[in-house]
Amino acid sequence: MEYRHKLIRGTVSVIINKAIRDIHTDPKRSIRNLADLGDNFSTSAAQKRFFALARDTLKNPDNPYNKLLANVVENVAPEIIRTMGMNFGYTSLNYGADILRTKEAAMGEYIPWLFIFDFSSGKIDTPNFERAVSLITDAVSLGIYSFLFKVGSAENLACVLECCARFAECSFFAAVPAEIMTVPVAEQAARTQNLILSVDVTDSRQQKETAGAFRALHEAKCFYGFHAYYSEENGRVCFRMNSCASAFRKAA
Repeated sequence: MEYRHKLIRGTVSVIINKAIRDIHTDPKRSIRNLADLGDNFSTSAAQKRFFALARDTLKNPDNPYNKLLANVVENVAPEIIRTMGMNFGYTSLNYGADILRTKEAAMGEYIPWLFIFDFSSGKIDTPNFERAVSLITDAVSLGIYSFLFKVGSAENLACVLECCARFAECSFFAAVPAEIMTVPVAEQAARTQNLILSVDVTDSRQQKETAGAFRALHEAKCFYGFHAYYSEENGRVCFRMNSCASAFRKAA
């Protein structure tokens, strides 16, 4: 890690820690400070436009983001918030984005900012896992620091957790089926600070499994959400699952 990058990551870490402490007493000011932090480190016109829009949104006293972020701080382990703030907010979207633009200009080709791996079926053997590690290593050299995994089993999620450990400065997102998210798996995921999980809620027949997954993730203080594969046929089903998840959050 180059010295300037290491220094900036340390600064971002200190500011995020302060925001986490302050958000309980003055959430609006703390969140505005985070938007100002993002603007200070922005280098592209697109990033500047984003944070200008963020500041305009935060000026509205009825905006939902103050309550949303306060809820995140209340229910997610602070070390996960800090790590993901540094890895995704700074390293991926700022530092990595600068490297990407430089590489794109030199190569004359478009480079994606996010890689997606499909671990949704079969067991990941050692050669395939090491191939994924090699691809992530090459991606990081290009400035890509964010990775999404579609996961189908607890064994394959363990491979994702190993990738998280090997690439501590990257951000990882895993889409997982509800039935694999047991209490031990959630507790293991909670120890992985650079990971955000998303539970598949498409199948309405798995409401019991979905509720159990949400409960395990909530109690472990993981950073998580949910997703559904939407179509005209299952649109109403997805809406019911969305309502179920919202009801659980309120009950929790």
